[in-house]
Amino acid sequence: PPSPAYIPYDALATNFVYNLLIPGYAAGIASFGWAEARVLPSQCVLGDAAGVAAAYAVKNAKDPLNFSQTDIASIQTLLKNSNALLEK
Repeated sequence: PPSPAYIPYDALATNFVYNLLIPGYAAGIASFGWAEARVLPSQCVLGDAAGVAAAYAVKNAKDPLNFSQTDIASIQTLLKNSNALLEK
């Protein structure tokens, strides 16, 4: 598909390591969802989101595992301002 699939932020975070974000093929996506998520546009968005979320966490001294909805909205705004494709 030419546009990325919608993948929630929770797919990047893991309960096992509080400050680790996991984009790409290790992301927490069910096998059924891989039909959409395994393609390059979706993988690019996951990588962009992980990088911006990591920088946001450092800049704001926050734990990526415990981002609030406000934090996620701020990260989405940063991504949109950088012309990242967040919606199909």
